[in-house]
This record gives sequence, C-alpha cells and structure tokens, in this order.
Amino acid sequence: MIYVTSLIVSVESAGRVAIASGTPTSPVIGTMNFNANGGIAAMPMNPPLRTTSGSALVFNQSGTGVLGFWAAGYIE
Repeated sequence: MIYVTSLIVSVESAGRVAIASGTPTSPVIGTMNFNANGGIAAMPMNPPLRTTSGSALVFNQSGTGVLGFWAAGYIE
C-alpha cells in the first residue's frame, strides 16, 4: 500500500483533480474543484490517504492548465 502523509496540489486553470488507487474510478479522496491559480496544502494528514494493496497512486485532472503535485509518505 502507498500511504500519503503530506499533499500539495496547485492548478493553473480552473478544473477538477482526483486522486485514486490504481484507476481513476477508485477514488482515494473525492474530486477537488479549484478556481484558476488555486490549490491546497494538506500536511500532516492523519490518518494518511492510502491506496489498495498493489495499486498505483493515480492523479486525474480535468482542464488544460498546468497541474503541480507533490506528495510525501511511505510504502508498506
């Protein structure tokens, strides 16, 4: 499993960002809606976000602008 304990997301243009486990249809956190030049910083996250065992951490964006993403955590 991948555990995310800190998360920063920023977007250039308005849109939605989802974080999922393995595929975009298995959400780890609900869809986040951002205005242009928006974002979040969530740290520390307790309990951490986590993926399903053996799955990748997937980021899905709607919109055409630049997506900045930083995540820290650990793998178990």
